Amino acid sequence: MMSQQNKLDVKYSFQSLMPNITKRIQQCISDLINEHIIVKIKDIFKLKPELSATLCRKEETVIIYSYIVFDERYQGLIALDINAAKRIVKLLLNMAEIDLTEDNALDALKEFGNIVFGSLASEVSKKLNTKVNYSIPQVVVELCSAVISSLAAEMCTHNDLIDVFKLEFISKNESINMIILLFKEGVLC
Repeated sequence: MMSQQNKLDVKYSFQSLMPNITKRIQQCISDLINEHIIVKIKDIFKLKPELSATLCRKEETVIIYSYIVFDERYQGLIALDINAAKRIVKLLLNMAEIDLTEDNALDALKEFGNIVFGSLASEVSKKLNTKVNYSIPQVVVELCSAVISSLAAEMCTHNDLIDVFKLEFISKNESINMIILLFKEGVLC
């Protein structure tokens, strides 16, 4: 049985694990595309759910989401603007142009989600010495404000904060910005 201390620590340790998570993501993607990439942490902060809509800059957003389960159930979201998502697909598939409605483009984004959430699950598992599961990532293209504002609706208590990680992927030809959000699921209000 996991101690109460571990549960409390992990709630706030996503931030402390992010350097290891980004190194693992960097290695996995570099191996996959046979090109060295760099994953930089641009910013890390906690955000009140009611302020989550402030993260929106562009209306249409590609969201890759997964559930991460260990002592409690967390939701992870990767938010990319449409152009950033196309550049991720282009990088992973080594294609000049891509339409995000193509099956191979959606599969590439799901694989990207697998790399990110798999890296996160692995690092949490190592820290807690326990099994961590995550769901198969799903991809949606949605209005940013609709997706982000729904976060607050899913969190019954506003005492919990959303962990926000702004990352930049740098390859020899690309610089791609994204936001990763992690939050504990609450009972629907």
